[in-house]
Amino acid sequence: MWNVLDVSILTPGLYGRLKFANYYASKDLDPSPFSIVEPCLGESYIPMISDGMPCALQISALRLEDEKCLHAAQIIEELLKKDEALAG
Repeated sequence: MWNVLDVSILTPGLYGRLKFANYYASKDLDPSPFSIVEPCLGESYIPMISDGMPCALQISALRLEDEKCLHAAQIIEELLKKDEALAG
C-alpha cells in the first residue's frame, strides 16, 4: 500500500475478495468523459476505443491515512456486491 509518492494506494479488484469481472467500459453508457479532478484528462477519451475494456479501481488517501483508504474500499466493495446481486 505504499509507493514512491508516500500515499496510501489500494486496488481492491486485484487483491480483494470481490472480482470486477462484470464491469466494462461502454461507449453507449459512457459517451463522454467524466473527471472531477482533471477535466483535461477527458480529452484523450475515445469511446469507441474504450468500449468493452475492463474497468479498474484505485483508491488513494493522503499520507498516514491508510485506515481511510481501507474503509473506502470496504464501502465500495459492499456497494458493488449489492449491484452484482441485483444484476445476478
